[in-house]
Amino acid sequence: MLINASRFNFVQEQIKEKIDQMLKEYSDAIRSWSMADWKKSPAMRQLYDVWTTEFEGTEGLEQSWDEVRRSLHDSITSIQAVLVNMNGNGIDYEKAPEDGLHVIGIGGLALARGLTLEGLAISYALRNVGAADTLLQMGRWFGYRPGYENLCRIHAAEGLIDDFEFVSESVEELRTDFQRMVQLGKAPYDFGLKVRQSPTGIAITAANKMRTATPVYLAEDFSTRHIQAHSLHNDDTKNSHNVHASLIFLEFLKENFPNNYYNDTQNHALVWKKIPVAPVLDYIKKMDFPQAEFNMISSGESGLLTAYIEDRLNSELKEWDVGVPYIVKQGVLKFPFETEPSFSCRTRSGAFLIPGTASIIKVNRKNAVSYGTDELRLGEDPEEYNSRIEDLNAKYQAEVEADENGDKPVASKTWLHSAARSRPLLLVHFLQLKAAADEQIALPEDKPVASLGLLFPGTQIACKPRKYQASVRLMELLKAQREQTEADEEVADE
Repeated sequence: MLINASRFNFVQEQIKEKIDQMLKEYSDAIRSWSMADWKKSPAMRQLYDVWTTEFEGTEGLEQSWDEVRRSLHDSITSIQAVLVNMNGNGIDYEKAPEDGLHVIGIGGLALARGLTLEGLAISYALRNVGAADTLLQMGRWFGYRPGYENLCRIHAAEGLIDDFEFVSESVEELRTDFQRMVQLGKAPYDFGLKVRQSPTGIAITAANKMRTATPVYLAEDFSTRHIQAHSLHNDDTKNSHNVHASLIFLEFLKENFPNNYYNDTQNHALVWKKIPVAPVLDYIKKMDFPQAEFNMISSGESGLLTAYIEDRLNSELKEWDVGVPYIVKQGVLKFPFETEPSFSCRTRSGAFLIPGTASIIKVNRKNAVSYGTDELRLGEDPEEYNSRIEDLNAKYQAEVEADENGDKPVASKTWLHSAARSRPLLLVHFLQLKAAADEQIALPEDKPVASLGLLFPGTQIACKPRKYQASVRLMELLKAQREQTEADEEVADE
């Protein structure tokens, strides 16, 4: 066990005196009452309460209280409290007896940095930590071992637990960024790395180590936008994973929402209306695309896109329409699941590797997966939907200014369809991917790939930013990415 309650040696000494006193009291009680009428002893009743509260009924723990009680004396006599600081003797594993050391290590900085207790089972931590890098070093408290997880315990202040949870998420984000950097074949300068800053107030590291890092709040507004997964991994295994996840999701819809389903023969798509957000969000999180909207600044399983959805779970995005576009034409790649009649995958020609990397494929030059705007109306009542589009277009024309020739700009089709929707739309695309001339890609043409499109209506909810410490290079890349996204949407509308 370790106890890390203060960095001051005199406080640690006081704690050790208290622990020594408690060990003696319990040792005396066990010696006197463990084999007699133990219920008459307050100390034995306290031990029994700990047993029933913490351990009785634990999976894999078959011992009864009576069996434990008979072993208490032999167990407690080998336990000693040890100061782990400059004034104490520390822990010498080389002089340990054959059955090992049984110690309660009491310390501060020495326990926080650099020391790992072998076989650690119980951690008691009260110390406040000012920096995330220090807290990560202290994470070596946990000391869990396979097969013993159910017996280990951590006792810590709520604020410290919140800090550690946040730091763990931040590390996962950074690890994901490094993985994407490797996949893209980029150097750190080209990629621009960042570490998210905690809302609980814990610093990333000491101020003198921050140097040129800039505080930046990142949040993406996806309202009235059509987000398409136009980039794929040049890896058959990863794309097979996406297809498998898509089939599981569609099977779930077929089994659980048969009354919400219809075949839209006019727009050539299988449609499910008013699907709860939970299975939709879970499916999106399982899909793997090397693309900023789906992947950038991941927090565990949440990136900017899924965070946007999570902020609106119980309001604007609580119900979704789901569409699976198809073609009836025969002689091409069939759907990876049975339909009646038999449908085929759409074909996308011109797939190419992103210059400078062999790991990412773009579906085509226009960064578009959808064929047009017809599928963007899936799940909506045609008359009501068309009426909303007309009203929006009229309002837009009334508000925009004419150019020098007296012509008014035309509203973006993507914006019109997004703003007119009463519910968000998820498009699941099964594609037969064909490489452009002279392109060598690893995805076979006789197997479909899965891609996504998401159409978001407008929002009245402000986007919640997360604070990061970002490099100057990341700031430049974020600006470039925004400019590229706006250009992509203009091209997709053409």
